[in-house]
Amino acid sequence: PDAFVIGRLYKDNNMQRLLLTSDDPAARGREMAEEILALDFGLATEKGENGRLLIDAWMSLNEAVPGPASRQFAERPAETAAMLRAYDLFQAAFHARLREAGVEAVAFNFGAGNFSRPEHYLDHFPNTLATHTYLGFHEYGWPTLHPAAGSATSAGLYRACMAGIRARYGARHRVVITEAGLTRMYQNPAAGDVGWLNNEQPLSQEAYWQTLLWYNQFLAADEYVVGACLYQVGHHGDWASFRHLGRDNNGQPLKLMEQIASLVRGRGRG
Repeated sequence: PDAFVIGRLYKDNNMQRLLLTSDDPAARGREMAEEILALDFGLATEKGENGRLLIDAWMSLNEAVPGPASRQFAERPAETAAMLRAYDLFQAAFHARLREAGVEAVAFNFGAGNFSRPEHYLDHFPNTLATHTYLGFHEYGWPTLHPAAGSATSAGLYRACMAGIRARYGARHRVVITEAGLTRMYQNPAAGDVGWLNNEQPLSQEAYWQTLLWYNQFLAADEYVVGACLYQVGHHGDWASFRHLGRDNNGQPLKLMEQIASLVRGRGRG
């Protein structure tokens, strides 16, 4: 398919913390890369008939450490900064081992809103920024992604951060929004991690579509952006309120994927 495909080998939060509090996080990064390269009889290096990898790049960890804009960083700055330094070493080693096998890695993938300024990345990730091509960002909001009265959103923070990163490192990086969507938690943590089809305050399909259209146009303005991964297509269990397939809460068929496909056909990015 004409898409940039990203893989991730799941590690739960406890394991992610163990990897980053190890006495040798770089070794743990290489080991995780080796685990991916050995996965499923060499899936990571398997190519299609067109000579392209079936999976273009792999994430290392996911939302592994709170960032400088988080409450945890404010309350425990030394401990959290140490984990960020460890993650820098982990990612650089993970990337280096994958590149030896001709495979790319996607760095960062932090919780939305945790890193809001360029120095948040520049101060903590010199090795990652010097080596990686692909940088992953998570962006969420509620009840819109676009700035609006009564809305809270992290959409577009990547652009402000990339301005500072590109000023120092040039145009070497490409951005992937590895998670994007709407969650009530972003505005009110007490509301829970529920999406646009939650039972208490659901949005209409049209309202959600309008926020996706805005976000698509925003991303398309930056030539270094590869695209965004909407959370969650192929939903299950607790994440059903984020769904893009099936029916809405009133039993009406969801047409979001067809609408997104129409953007791609019209070269509106998507």
